Amino acid sequence: MQPGARCAGTTATNATSASYTGDLPDTEAYPEDELPRWPRQVLEKLGAFQALLADAWWARGPHDKSNWIVPGCVLVGGWPFRLPKGRGSQGESPEEGLAKLHSILDAGINTFVSLTEEAEIRGKAYCFNSFQKAAEGRYRELHGPQRQARRVGLELRFLSCPMVDGGTCEDEKLLQLLLCILAELRASRAVYIHCYGGHGRTGIVACSMLCLLWQFAPTEAVEIFNRLHSHRVECGVGGPGQFPHSDAQLRQVERMSCRRARFQAFLPPPDLPAPRRSESGEQDIQDPSLPKALPQPTQAGGDKKKLGKASKVMGGWACRGFGAILSAYFSGALLEMIGVQKVFAVTALLPLLVIVAAVLIREPAQPSPGSSYSLDWDEAKQLGQQVWEVIRSPEVFPAVCFILAWQATPTAGSATFYFYTNELHFNPEFLGRSQLVGSLASLAGIVLYNRVFSSVPIKDYLSRIQVTAVTLGFLPILLATRANLALNIPDQMFVLGDDVIQTVAGELAHMPILVLAAQLCPRGIEATLFALLMSALNAASFLSSSLGAWLTHILEVTDADFTNYAFLLLICNLSGLLPLALLPGIQNRRSTNSK
Repeated sequence: MQPGARCAGTTATNATSASYTGDLPDTEAYPEDELPRWPRQVLEKLGAFQALLADAWWARGPHDKSNWIVPGCVLVGGWPFRLPKGRGSQGESPEEGLAKLHSILDAGINTFVSLTEEAEIRGKAYCFNSFQKAAEGRYRELHGPQRQARRVGLELRFLSCPMVDGGTCEDEKLLQLLLCILAELRASRAVYIHCYGGHGRTGIVACSMLCLLWQFAPTEAVEIFNRLHSHRVECGVGGPGQFPHSDAQLRQVERMSCRRARFQAFLPPPDLPAPRRSESGEQDIQDPSLPKALPQPTQAGGDKKKLGKASKVMGGWACRGFGAILSAYFSGALLEMIGVQKVFAVTALLPLLVIVAAVLIREPAQPSPGSSYSLDWDEAKQLGQQVWEVIRSPEVFPAVCFILAWQATPTAGSATFYFYTNELHFNPEFLGRSQLVGSLASLAGIVLYNRVFSSVPIKDYLSRIQVTAVTLGFLPILLATRANLALNIPDQMFVLGDDVIQTVAGELAHMPILVLAAQLCPRGIEATLFALLMSALNAASFLSSSLGAWLTHILEVTDADFTNYAFLLLICNLSGLLPLALLPGIQNRRSTNSK
């Protein structure tokens, strides 16, 4: 987090008590090539955690009421200083309070995140100022004068996001707190998240981090937190499986799990600092015998995950383009060889191959523990919220609106077909060859985007593609006015060249939207989101054809009268400039990372 940054609804100070203010962490402040990366995943499935968490000795924290979520990086627990009597506590002596605070600082913690309310901090020995002074004193013993510590980025920092005991806070406030915590981790700082007892409110933040950073389901995140929580020396009343406490707290964790798209959009997930030996040398946090299931930070782990999703999307469209090539190659020739009815009979057999392929797929059901096969209303509602969060995210929604507006502009496709067959007298074989060239161009467009344009910021990319497509869209007017003959360009060569240009432009236009949506999509709803985007694109294409048919009717272009055909092409092409009005709302970020 840059100096001067602050999340709304939270307060923060460093050890010199200088507060910092501002907006959400800004991704533009970090050069793309300097962004550290987050490991691709902690573990693929919750089931892989069972043996690890059953004997997670590494989770035990430096004091009785604490435990690690990520060793050496994220520690959670209760109030880090002296506890007074009351609220189920027998109280602690000043020596016990100092020993607890020293153990936290000795473990390498240099950022404290408090979820307690000001009213909870009472008593001279319990107040925040006393805690801060004691922490600063111990920190000077470990790292020297504060000026020296600040120069190397090791000064103490304190963040505060008050929550009512047993309650929650606003979702937006919690989301921004998590962004601040993530920014601390980006700076290779170790964070201690605490409330009064370190159970309920702390559980909300910890479980939300598991959902947002590692894409665990809410039930999985709660189970993981409670397993790790149970390894505290004093694990609290109720034992494992009781935290967060209330239904309201659990519902907030479920709501936060639907905010993955927005969370990941603000700040690319980073690599956590490697677990390290404490500065005092008293406690070795990273042990060679640490279970291998715990991931070590990997270079460009998050980058590989993003590129993996992008590759899958582009690979799927490449397969689609290859199938279109085969269809175009045989369609025209078969139509002339065997006739229309037999061509329809052959094509009717092809869907049967899809059914056969679906039957041959072996995918055994793997229901989560304790769940049924049926999808109840709450689960459906949660999935709908996740899809909506991706669609409404500021990275996806404006770009999708731009592409849909572009796809919905009128087209002269029907009139063009009759112009080719009735005016230029193209035969079915040439029309099939034209489709073949278009399919090859589609495949070339996918490869071109993957190899050349995937690292271009999306706003700049879409503006250039749109202007280029509109400029080249004037070429068919030359064919309609027969000006191509004056330039000694045969009709067939002109048509093939125009098909290549328009098809490549079309593929290059919508590819970044699909890739971006795939990167921001939470695990488990990929197919739903993809189907929704395809349905929207198909609806826009239907609207485009309808508007084109209406303009064709208004201009009285028929299968025998092409007097106004050139004017129809001009109107359809100029309408492609209208979506440029939506361009300012698109965030100028990369859809994929450069290779």
